[in-house]
Amino acid sequence: MLGWPSNNNTLIKKLASSDLTGKVSEVKLPGNDKLSFQQSAEGLKIQLPEQMSGKMLL
Repeated sequence: MLGWPSNNNTLIKKLASSDLTGKVSEVKLPGNDKLSFQQSAEGLKIQLPEQMSGKMLL
């Protein structure tokens, strides 16, 4: 990910649910609680916080 998405959502296509990938059980960022997410055939959709906490390299 290059930069913080303006809509606070991101999609990781490589983590789409299929017979070849495992099921994601938890998504976290340093300094944050667990993030809301949904894994589908399209990919792993993650709802990010409105702002980054601390300094992160994106």
